[in-house]
Amino acid sequence: MEIKYSDILNEKIVNTLKEFASNRALTGVDMKRLMTHHDLSLTEQGNALGVNTSSMYSKKGSNVLDPNLSILLRLYAAFEDKLPRLTPPDIDDLIAKIRKADPEITPHSIGPILGYDLSSGYRLRKAGLTTANPTTRVLAWLIDQLLDEDLGNWEYIKAAILTEASARGHAEPMDVLKQGGWGKFKPVVLGANNNDKNSGIVKKPLIRRGKTSG
Repeated sequence: MEIKYSDILNEKIVNTLKEFASNRALTGVDMKRLMTHHDLSLTEQGNALGVNTSSMYSKKGSNVLDPNLSILLRLYAAFEDKLPRLTPPDIDDLIAKIRKADPEITPHSIGPILGYDLSSGYRLRKAGLTTANPTTRVLAWLIDQLLDEDLGNWEYIKAAILTEASARGHAEPMDVLKQGGWGKFKPVVLGANNNDKNSGIVKKPLIRRGKTSG
């Protein structure tokens, strides 16, 4: 008796994703459907499929996907618990870890620590990190992981935050943790061609001196 491999796979796949057990070639539409079904962010999609964002868009328009990607999608349809999801920490737990490493940090500083202003920090604490944008969730996850590994890593996390504040024009980088203001100053950016108009370099105004009599 001929083995129908699609029937074997069909046993593991939910009714709404049965096309991933069919013996037809998968397309970019199928990939998009699976990603949407599991509500994966672009970051999570890239992690799950091993492709960057630009490749993701081109593959979603593919008539027939590469064999390795198709096999991956069929397996994810069958074993959805294996999808690599990045779960952000509970925001209050994250604040507690940060304050354990640095008691001078206030709960309100969580906004600036995650790249927001103080007012957004209040909203983050109220809504939690699950509703934050993907980049913020990744940043919160990474900080949480680093602190779990070693509270001493706060020194490097803080250094990264203050370096960024300095790069964004803050004369007193610590102010960003106390007062917010990520967008308050013009960032200092080095242009590849020293084109001041496009590079965003912050420069002192040129003071022209009057001619001296000869």
